[in-house]
Amino acid sequence: MDRTTYQQWWQLHLRVARGESLGPDEQASYDVGCRELEREEQLLETTEAKESREQLAALEAEHAALETQRQQLDAEIAELESRLRDQTRQYLGVEG
Repeated sequence: MDRTTYQQWWQLHLRVARGESLGPDEQASYDVGCRELEREEQLLETTEAKESREQLAALEAEHAALETQRQQLDAEIAELESRLRDQTRQYLGVEG
């Protein structure tokens, strides 16, 4: 709905909200505006949901990559710790 149409609809909406009666043409225009705003709202919600799903998919992919990296680093740490002498392990608090 363009700005001018919305402003016209809004004036009708204010009258309805105050309990005023609308003429037949005004009522028809008001009803069309209500349907248009509802359609726009549904479209916006659909778009937001799609964007949220896309963002979630991207975050899940990033999480998977970070989890793989964490596992690789854990393996490297374990390998390095296995090479430590007993005395160094005790000093670092590494269990053998």
